[in-house]
Amino acid sequence: MNKVSALLISTILLLSCNEELNENTDDIICCENNELPNVTLSVDEPIISEGSGVATISVSIDKVPNIGDVNILLEISGTADSSDFILSTDILSFISDTINEITLTAVQDMEVEEDETIVIDIKSVSNGQESGEQQLIITIVDDDEYQMHKDSLPYPDEYFDEFLVGLDITDSERELFIKNANRFIEICIGQNFFVQNSNPLRAYKNPLADIHETNSYPIYFHFEEYIGKITSQVIDRIRDDYEILLDNWLEGLKSYDTTFSQELTKVKIFGFVFNENVELDQSFYDKYGDYPIVTGYNKTNEESPWDIRTRSNNELFNHNWYVVEDFRSLKVVGNRTDLGSSVNFSPSDWSNYVHPEGLDYFQTKWWYRLGSAAFAQRQYLQMGGCITNHETGETILSIYLHEMGHCLFLDDIYDRGKYPDGDGVISVMNSGQNPPDYKISEFDKMTLRMVWKHQTIY
Repeated sequence: MNKVSALLISTILLLSCNEELNENTDDIICCENNELPNVTLSVDEPIISEGSGVATISVSIDKVPNIGDVNILLEISGTADSSDFILSTDILSFISDTINEITLTAVQDMEVEEDETIVIDIKSVSNGQESGEQQLIITIVDDDEYQMHKDSLPYPDEYFDEFLVGLDITDSERELFIKNANRFIEICIGQNFFVQNSNPLRAYKNPLADIHETNSYPIYFHFEEYIGKITSQVIDRIRDDYEILLDNWLEGLKSYDTTFSQELTKVKIFGFVFNENVELDQSFYDKYGDYPIVTGYNKTNEESPWDIRTRSNNELFNHNWYVVEDFRSLKVVGNRTDLGSSVNFSPSDWSNYVHPEGLDYFQTKWWYRLGSAAFAQRQYLQMGGCITNHETGETILSIYLHEMGHCLFLDDIYDRGKYPDGDGVISVMNSGQNPPDYKISEFDKMTLRMVWKHQTIY
């Protein structure tokens, strides 16, 4: 190519670019400005304490968006599970800014465990690009210790007399029960069961308080995954089993405190949440179509998709269930607006909505995903992988009953690190030593009575 030709081509390209700039100065996409923004991640505290740790994660781009909004989806992995932390969001959008901050808050529990890690990667970016391989690792340092408090434990046997009334046990069983009940007091209820301000669960209400006052237990369903379509039969079976197993748990409690209703406790349904790709049968809509229903949901943590506020002052609730003393102090007032356009809500407008069962709150999320372990706390009952028949909704009832115990503040007696004298205790909460026919044992009745005593004191 001769010099004249090269000069001519360069001049044409320069004029073309200048013409574009002159015609539309708000949309500069030629020359050196067409490079996509680079996305980087950083964190202020890579090591946080389980008790009160908060890490601030900064997601930055190196220039303002130049061809459209920059949308980023984070991917969360690591040894910590969703019950160990709360992430404010995993979806970020940049319109005209260049930095967004999100928070990761560690959740306190009472389990002695290894330090756990949370790995944060960039799963996808639109209208931008990852600046190399971006990955954050945040470590949650466990702060739980189980030590015998010799100044107050073990309690004298007479402390436990009221919890043993009417139970069919031998003298040796009584001795074994009291020994393990002392550990249960120390670990789950607190060092001094009968002394105010001395236990970790003081003033925290579980569903028993609601059951005592209303003889009902409000829940909602969250299906992250499912095999086949969810029918009304599936929902009916899971709720019916919930009521039957709950009645088993309450049998010994109702004889201990006769102010409980002696009728079957009703498990009420607040609503339903279904993640993407979960299919619903028409029979589900025919029976439950008037309930709050969320489809296309994209979260897999403890958050709910609804706008929740406090009853006392109408403050917006941030879905941190661990700081709420009584879930009845909250109410659902509408749908969240920060979940993206792919999430569908019914009803879309709550201003005149009337709930079929008269509910505006819930106690526990019944939670299902394929292939994961089962675990529970008062705010959720995770039955991962424990549905044995997806056409009927049949579950493994022994696991169902066990996890329900956790919702009521009962502990894993099978953990010999916490209960070294647990061998020989027949209990739903003692793996491999379960009572027959999905019934709770005499020891289960005793410990649930202790929990209820704690609920009534505080």
